[in-house]
Amino acid sequence: MEVVEDVGPRAAVETGERSFDVAVIGAGPAGLACALNLVRGHARVLLVDSNRPRHAATLKSHGFITRDGASPLELRKLGREEFLRYPGASYQLARVTAVTSGVDDGFQLSLRAVRGGEVSSVNAKLVVVATGLSEQLPEITNLRAFYGTALHSCVVCDGYEKTDKPLVLITHTETDREAMRRTETLVRRFSSDLTVIDAGSVTEIVGERAEMRGVRLKSGEFIAASAGFVLPKSEAQLDFLAPLGLTVAKLPGGALADSHPAHSGETPIRGLYAVGEVATGRPEQLLVAAGSGAAIVPQLLLSLSI
Repeated sequence: MEVVEDVGPRAAVETGERSFDVAVIGAGPAGLACALNLVRGHARVLLVDSNRPRHAATLKSHGFITRDGASPLELRKLGREEFLRYPGASYQLARVTAVTSGVDDGFQLSLRAVRGGEVSSVNAKLVVVATGLSEQLPEITNLRAFYGTALHSCVVCDGYEKTDKPLVLITHTETDREAMRRTETLVRRFSSDLTVIDAGSVTEIVGERAEMRGVRLKSGEFIAASAGFVLPKSEAQLDFLAPLGLTVAKLPGGALADSHPAHSGETPIRGLYAVGEVATGRPEQLLVAAGSGAAIVPQLLLSLSI
């Protein structure tokens, strides 16, 4: 699903600049927080985004201080505008197709424009991957019609609005038991009227115009519910890092970055960093992802200063 956003007039301007201190790949909360704080540190920053956020279906985001209830797309738009106020900021609406080793221990990024498909390349001393995760929802007829409205994946983010409602928790067939147990425990804080269902037993979501009435099982049984949660399968999409020898299969736990506090955000490749969900390999609240992006900035600025 492609989401068309107003990226602002400066985003479309071709500056001709091809070399940057840092290239940040991904303009979600983690990438935006990282890029904003870097450019405030007088770094020349290119922010690249393909405009395909994981939360595209979500109408409102919650728990982000000063912006509780705002649209995730509005948060992204405001973040880009704040970033582009600074003279060292550049933004490109494009998909990164490859990251390769460049000159002077830097990197070269191959880009394909989202609109028009033009191919170009840029160089950066450091690269920060902030591409988040992609979701694989259970294969249930019309589930997507209710995802982001009646059904969500983040309990802490969207549980309050479902308080005391009859709920369902639809688990992916590959969901591990511990994740299922934690999620069920969290959901029950908001409603005791909960039915846990394996996605493989569900035929369809019943309702009209995002107003959910329940779930129809393959057995024919109907379970009444006005809302609920889905546990999708989440995975990083890192094909563009293959030239550097990095693939999801080679990453422990699917996490791109080291989780050790002393060198959090570092990857096995010197000069390549990761923030947000792609760093940890698990879904996170927007505020947590943004904090990850900001936290790594001192380390990046020090690297540029040596």
